[in-house]
Amino acid sequence: MKESIENKVEIIHFSFDVVETGIKMIYNCNFETSLSMNDLMKLLQFFDKYDIQSLKGKVEPFLIAQISAENICRLTNSSIFSNSLKLKNKCIAYLMTAMALNTAINEIEVLDKDIA
Repeated sequence: MKESIENKVEIIHFSFDVVETGIKMIYNCNFETSLSMNDLMKLLQFFDKYDIQSLKGKVEPFLIAQISAENICRLTNSSIFSNSLKLKNKCIAYLMTAMALNTAINEIEVLDKDIA
């Protein structure tokens, strides 16, 4: 592998802030973050891509706490993309409740077709 020869790994598709937070969490630094919701979704994808399941469990509660009619579709899609079953189940429960109560949902058109 190129990485073992060069002693260097190039991480693409993730911002510096997401990678920095991920690395700090890997080395057991406190998880106090000012990452945006979008970056938290990316962090969840980062941990999924590099198969760090235990740390996905530390990020999920932050995203679950932010579920609202404004962002439920993006969070649901993110849960599918990052293989986050806990987040996905919470999102589906929220969607079912919202539909039962006729709550308006933003960006329903972007919701994954298998959920919609």
